[in-house]
Amino acid sequence: LADYTIALQTEPDHPNSLENRCVIYLNKQNYTAALADAEQYVRTHPEIPRAWLLRAFTQDRLGRPDDAITDYTKCIELNPNDEEPYGNRGVIYYNAKQNFEAAKADFDAGIRLNPKKGVNYVNRARCWVKAGNKTEALKDLESARQLGEKIDENLRQAAMNL
Repeated sequence: LADYTIALQTEPDHPNSLENRCVIYLNKQNYTAALADAEQYVRTHPEIPRAWLLRAFTQDRLGRPDDAITDYTKCIELNPNDEEPYGNRGVIYYNAKQNFEAAKADFDAGIRLNPKKGVNYVNRARCWVKAGNKTEALKDLESARQLGEKIDENLRQAAMNL
């Protein structure tokens, strides 16, 4: 943290230093400081998808789901082949917005881009439960389990009881 702070005093717009210090602040749960770095990163390097991803993640941690969705969407526009912003935006659609169709669409995209990431199957299974589709929910939970994800027993039971 100290080294990146010194580096940013020398070169305030250095992308790697902004990114790395932002990540350190996120790990320390200092979301206000993380947001300041993410804002600077986006302002000075709007062409870098990671800047938007970090700002979106920080916005979410600060309880600003609409801002996070906007930033994840920009990140996806800049790099539509990255699974991470789809999965993260899907979680916000599911939890904060209760928009299960939009969430499922994002988890679908995440699975298409990275079929080996089990958490997207778990999250899509939650959407299938909300839609009342037992077959697809159980299928996704099994895919997630095969990929090494721990399956919450309450979710499994909810799927079984459809």
